[in-house]
Amino acid sequence: MTWLFDHPVRVGWACTIGIAGFAVWLGLTPYCEDEICQRKFSTLISSRPNEIGDTLAGFAGALAFVWIIVTVWLQSKELAAQREELKLARKEAARTANALNTQADLLGKQSEIFSEEQNQRQQLLSDEYAEELLEELFHLLGQNEIRNLVWSFTDPHKPVPLDKDYEVKLMPSYSASDDLVWRMQVVQRDLKSAIEKIRTGLNAGHKTSFPTEKENYERIADIVKELKAVIEGCTEKYKSKLRRMRIPETVAHIDSIKNDNDFWD
Repeated sequence: MTWLFDHPVRVGWACTIGIAGFAVWLGLTPYCEDEICQRKFSTLISSRPNEIGDTLAGFAGALAFVWIIVTVWLQSKELAAQREELKLARKEAARTANALNTQADLLGKQSEIFSEEQNQRQQLLSDEYAEELLEELFHLLGQNEIRNLVWSFTDPHKPVPLDKDYEVKLMPSYSASDDLVWRMQVVQRDLKSAIEKIRTGLNAGHKTSFPTEKENYERIADIVKELKAVIEGCTEKYKSKLRRMRIPETVAHIDSIKNDNDFWD
């Protein structure tokens, strides 16, 4: 009987059939008066109109009451269904919000990973660029235009003809087999020594002949400055390597030679 009582409309129709059956049974029941018996249907039909109306109104009222109850029952079930749907909708919205938060977290992590990878790629490119600059630097240092830069000094106290007392050259004293860090340290040391010797000669007034062309030397100065600028964009490992090369000190020495007009004819 569960199938019947689970649905309000079915219950309404069952009650309607029950009321109708009760009316039929009641109409078929015999009614006796003054030893004259007849069925109640016959008595109803022969009754006055107001009595017929009252009887029908009683059955109609019962049916109306039943269907009012059915209507209220249906509305309560619909409201319960709506509440359940709202509950499910809230749960689904919560799951969606959690999924969106999770997705946002994943996107944030992916963005961080992408940014880190991009930064690493940029650092590797900076390492490669710095390596290229170093190779170009040592290539220029090995050219004759640089090796032939000579500052000559004589001792004025010697008899005429004046003999050369000493020469200062920028030719580095490293070997091609030395590693880059050692080569750069040697360049820095030799530049510092050359500046001290040139200044000593200038202060003593022993100047004989100085270089005139400094185009290639200026290119060396530009490369070393560029190396100094590139340091911060390199990987930590390569930064350590460039710092051990003493790039800032080398830049200072090269600028000192390039910008001092007394060092050039």
